[in-house]
Amino acid sequence: MLNQLLNATATLCDTTAQAANNATITLASTTSDTTAVDTLLYSIGHNIVPVLVFGVGGLIAVSAIVFGTHAATTQAKERERTKRELAAYVAEGSITPDDAERLLSDKQRKC
Repeated sequence: MLNQLLNATATLCDTTAQAANNATITLASTTSDTTAVDTLLYSIGHNIVPVLVFGVGGLIAVSAIVFGTHAATTQAKERERTKRELAAYVAEGSITPDDAERLLSDKQRKC
């Protein structure tokens, strides 16, 4: 009975070793046919989390820069528009130059 158990274990070990050897040979033959593009795609797919983190982070950074620049440009444009309007009011005599200066200094403190 003990001999039968030992023979069965030895047969199982031999079968497992042969299966592992066959898998290694199959893996080696398929990896030799891969191209650089396949390797790159595998690498990206294998490391998808860092690719997504840096991709999304970069997209957020670029968006923040674009929208920040747009906001700063719009703010400067509106400030100049206000100055021109106040200059026009002073020129037509609707407000005094001192009032216009006070309005401009108030606006610059709030921004």
